[in-house]
Amino acid sequence: MNEYTKQAQDFLKATGAKLKITFVEHDFYFADDKECRDIYRFTLSRNGKSYTAKFGQSIANAGVKPTAYDILSCLDSNEPETVDDLINSYGYEVHSMEDVRKLEKIARDLKRQNAGLARLFNVDELNQLAEIN
Repeated sequence: MNEYTKQAQDFLKATGAKLKITFVEHDFYFADDKECRDIYRFTLSRNGKSYTAKFGQSIANAGVKPTAYDILSCLDSNEPETVDDLINSYGYEVHSMEDVRKLEKIARDLKRQNAGLARLFNVDELNQLAEIN
């Protein structure tokens, strides 16, 4: 088991969380995708509560089911939640209203993700999740 796999497995074990990953379809995932990719639905559950979302696998890994590490390393409740936060944190450049709309969608998705994770984990556990890299 490599270090990345161990980080994810240790987090799931320490928190008593379960992760279910199911293939959904091979299609475009991101708004700017030029190629289709495998899309999965994952459910992270704990203590009778759950958070479900979709995950777009790397195009280079077509046909390969994502691992717990692949999923968990993409979840971070410390992600920026507003368009201004996204611009300031990641240096996005806004040239059009279309760019603003894309960033607004990302911000809404992050807020939804953060709320889902906060239902499952306390602050210390969320910090541990953010350390999976």
